[in-house]
Amino acid sequence: MAANASIICKFSDGTVGYLRNAITLDAATEVKTDNSGLLNIAGDLSVGQAFQGKTLTHASVKIQNDSATSGAFGYASIIGVDGSIIGAIQGGGTQTSGLPRLKKPVRMQTGVKINVFLN
Repeated sequence: MAANASIICKFSDGTVGYLRNAITLDAATEVKTDNSGLLNIAGDLSVGQAFQGKTLTHASVKIQNDSATSGAFGYASIIGVDGSIIGAIQGGGTQTSGLPRLKKPVRMQTGVKINVFLN
């Protein structure tokens, strides 16, 4: 089954970032900057490396796949440098309006990444 995750990130300075990758069912998959060449961004970078020094304040994840049932059980986590979960990103099967604010802002640095889990 083909599945993709797209994550829109908004930072405290107004910068907006876009992450997109193919993801694997029943596995936590890191989603990196889009490497399609369609956007004017450096592709295949972790969120912390791509946006070093910025503070992530808003984010949303959208999962697209062949089955609406399995897509409803996707979620994203912000992973810290030490590998622990330091935040959650709303999305998957949850309906949202606008770009949801994170419960706690997260400062970007090399080693910070976003993982998506699809079940």
